[in-house]
Amino acid sequence: MKWTEKQIESWLIPEKRTVNDTGDETIEIEQTKLFWNMFDDLIGKAKLTEPELLEQGRKVRAKYGYPFSIALMDGVAHLHVLHCRR
Repeated sequence: MKWTEKQIESWLIPEKRTVNDTGDETIEIEQTKLFWNMFDDLIGKAKLTEPELLEQGRKVRAKYGYPFSIALMDGVAHLHVLHCRR
Protein backbone atom coordinates (compact mmCIF):
# COMPACT_ATOMS: atom_id res chain seq x y z
CA MET A 1 0.00 0.00 0.00
CA LYS A 2 1.29 3.45 -0.87
CA TRP A 3 0.57 6.62 1.04
CA THR A 4 0.90 10.16 -0.18
CA GLU A 5 3.13 12.65 1.53
CA LYS A 6 0.02 14.55 2.62
CA GLN A 7 -1.42 11.41 4.28
CA ILE A 8 1.83 10.72 6.10
CA GLU A 9 2.07 14.33 7.27
CA SER A 10 -1.50 14.15 8.60
CA TRP A 11 -0.51 11.25 10.87
CA LEU A 12 2.15 13.43 12.49
CA ILE A 13 -0.17 16.25 13.50
CA PRO A 14 -0.08 16.59 17.30
CA GLU A 15 -3.29 16.15 19.24
CA LYS A 16 -3.91 16.58 22.97
CA ARG A 17 -6.20 14.32 24.95
CA THR A 18 -7.07 13.88 28.57
CA VAL A 19 -6.98 10.19 29.49
CA ASN A 20 -7.98 8.32 32.62
CA ASP A 21 -5.19 7.24 34.91
CA THR A 22 -5.66 5.08 37.98
CA GLY A 23 -8.53 6.02 40.27
CA ASP A 24 -10.13 9.37 39.51
CA GLU A 25 -6.94 10.92 38.18
CA THR A 26 -6.52 12.07 34.60
CA ILE A 27 -3.47 13.06 32.60
CA GLU A 28 -3.21 15.31 29.55
CA ILE A 29 -1.07 13.83 26.81
CA GLU A 30 0.05 15.32 23.50
CA GLN A 31 0.92 12.77 20.83
CA THR A 32 0.51 12.34 17.08
CA LYS A 33 -2.68 11.21 15.37
CA LEU A 34 -0.86 7.99 14.45
CA PHE A 35 -0.24 7.32 18.15
CA TRP A 36 -3.88 7.99 19.03
CA ASN A 37 -5.04 5.60 16.30
CA MET A 38 -2.90 2.84 17.83
CA PHE A 39 -4.08 3.80 21.34
CA ASP A 40 -7.73 3.59 20.26
CA ASP A 41 -7.12 0.26 18.47
CA LEU A 42 -5.70 -1.23 21.66
CA ILE A 43 -8.74 -0.11 23.64
CA GLY A 44 -11.22 -1.27 21.00
CA LYS A 45 -9.62 -4.45 19.66
CA ALA A 46 -7.37 -5.68 22.45
CA LYS A 47 -9.75 -4.51 25.22
CA LEU A 48 -6.97 -2.76 27.13
CA THR A 49 -7.79 0.24 29.31
CA GLU A 50 -6.31 3.72 29.37
CA PRO A 51 -4.66 3.11 32.78
CA GLU A 52 -3.11 -0.13 31.46
CA LEU A 53 -1.62 1.70 28.49
CA LEU A 54 -0.26 4.46 30.73
CA GLU A 55 1.28 1.80 32.97
CA GLN A 56 3.01 0.30 29.94
CA GLY A 57 4.58 3.70 29.29
CA ARG A 58 5.74 3.89 32.92
CA LYS A 59 7.33 0.43 32.64
CA VAL A 60 9.25 1.45 29.52
CA ARG A 61 10.35 4.69 31.22
CA ALA A 62 11.59 2.76 34.27
CA LYS A 63 13.45 0.20 32.17
CA TYR A 64 15.08 2.50 29.60
CA GLY A 65 14.99 5.95 31.19
CA TYR A 66 13.11 7.55 28.29
CA PRO A 67 11.02 10.67 28.86
CA PHE A 68 7.43 9.59 29.56
CA SER A 69 6.00 10.77 26.21
CA ILE A 70 8.57 8.71 24.28
CA ALA A 71 8.21 5.74 26.62
CA LEU A 72 4.43 5.81 26.18
CA MET A 73 4.81 5.96 22.40
CA ASP A 74 7.21 3.01 22.49
CA GLY A 75 5.01 0.95 24.80
CA VAL A 76 1.82 1.59 22.81
CA ALA A 77 3.53 0.82 19.49
CA HIS A 78 4.92 -2.44 20.90
CA LEU A 79 1.52 -3.51 22.24
CA HIS A 80 -0.13 -2.54 18.97
CA VAL A 81 2.16 -4.87 17.04
CA LEU A 82 1.45 -7.69 19.51
CA HIS A 83 -2.32 -7.30 19.70
CA CYS A 84 -3.58 -5.60 16.54
CA ARG A 85 -1.34 -6.78 13.72
CA ARG A 86 -2.24 -10.46 13.90
